[in-house]
Amino acid sequence: MSEKSEVEIKEGRPEDEVLEGLAQKIPKDWKKLGRRLSMTEADLDAISKEEEEYSEKAYAMLLKWKRAEGERATFSVLYNALCHRLFRRKDLAEEFCCVCHN
Repeated sequence: MSEKSEVEIKEGRPEDEVLEGLAQKIPKDWKKLGRRLSMTEADLDAISKEEEEYSEKAYAMLLKWKRAEGERATFSVLYNALCHRLFRRKDLAEEFCCVCHN
């Protein structure tokens, strides 16, 4: 029995609602993901001071990334950041960034 290693990543950019759902699942690790998405420490610190709840910090970071990167803020980039060796959340990468074939 062979396991399929290829995943099909969604095309385009994640909708804000997708980012909000992801933010609710990474509340305490939002800064780590922000670094994988090339956010600056200054941006991360500013978000940390602006928002009180961790899930809101995570959502604000993801929105800032999407706005700053424009067309480059794709599901593929987000997938790679979630799978990065310093983040290791392939489960979330597949849940939020991959095409479901059920």
